[in-house]
Amino acid sequence: MADDARGSFTVSLGYYSAEGDRNGALRRLVRAEDPELLRPPQVDAFHAGHLGEGLKALGHVELDDNDIVANLWYAFRDEHHSVDVVVFASTGDLVRLGQVMPDIDALVHGIKVRADDEDGWWAGVTDDIPANADAKSDAASDAGGS
Repeated sequence: MADDARGSFTVSLGYYSAEGDRNGALRRLVRAEDPELLRPPQVDAFHAGHLGEGLKALGHVELDDNDIVANLWYAFRDEHHSVDVVVFASTGDLVRLGQVMPDIDALVHGIKVRADDEDGWWAGVTDDIPANADAKSDAASDAGGS
């Protein structure tokens, strides 16, 4: 984050069993024809590394108190694992969304679907290494110890 005072920005991730026509499912997942939106969302093709081609959409809704909220969706179909992947962010701070959108794009680009029985980059990594082991080692080296 370029500005620590702004705080974090929530992005949600979900997946569903892939069903029906790919294009129709992705358009539904990004709410391309949702009548509750103020106007049809801007829907664009989006390529995301391992997820391949999908959709990215930006739409706006008006809340009961007349506040406008921006909703950003990404949707992809992973044919190999038979799942549809959705990434979603929502905020009333439209300027902030514009600021963090490149970071969200990068996050989405790094997503990879993996089944529990598949080896990933973490294969063979054990979780018995203390979280601060490197910090102690670095501190000892800095102090001239070992």
